[in-house]
Amino acid sequence: MSGFALKMIALTAMIIDHAGSMLTDLEMRGRFFTSFDVFNLRIAGRIAFPIYAFFIAEGCKKTRDINKYLLRLAAFALLSEIPYDLFIFHDRLYDFSMQNVFFTLFFGALAVKASKSGLPVPLKGALTLGVFSLGYLMKTDYGASGVIFIWALYYLPEHWQKSASVFIMAAYLYLGSLTSASFALTAACSVSGLLLALYNGQKGRGMKWLFYSIYPAHLLVFSCLFFILDK
Repeated sequence: MSGFALKMIALTAMIIDHAGSMLTDLEMRGRFFTSFDVFNLRIAGRIAFPIYAFFIAEGCKKTRDINKYLLRLAAFALLSEIPYDLFIFHDRLYDFSMQNVFFTLFFGALAVKASKSGLPVPLKGALTLGVFSLGYLMKTDYGASGVIFIWALYYLPEHWQKSASVFIMAAYLYLGSLTSASFALTAACSVSGLLLALYNGQKGRGMKWLFYSIYPAHLLVFSCLFFILDK
């Protein structure tokens, strides 16, 4: 399976996840009723992040200029913040209490760059840990765990990356939320590991800007839908 195919699966899962989030909020406000448990959409969405994280680690390995790569991730993190906050909070353009997943992806790649720097080992380690902590302090999607996950995937031997991704993410979900729902989330996350095991190392179709731009674009669309349906 090509990288393009895997990213399309992740993109689809992400949109399903966010549709579930929107419907959940509408349901809580009494604007949406169904016999279908919309939490199932959130469960399906757990497939997305491990796949995106894997390809950020791959991007750090294959990019010819990691500084440009970081700049692109940072630009989309900033561009996505207002759509993200509108989607999450519905009534405000910006809120510092939570940050979108592009910040997680950016900090993951930044942690890789920090750990590869030519600085002395103690300073390099402190800098890398500092980047990890940014995921926690800024309350990005998946937090410090998501940042560490990307960094770990970069350093795992290639033949371990695909299978290890499922175990790392499953452990994160299980330890982070010891509820009955966590088992369903862990199982859904495991699907991403199985899909990554099918990765053939081929890039496939090059639609880089689609995968970047669809994130803020679909959040804006869902925010508009929520505003209309909430009336």
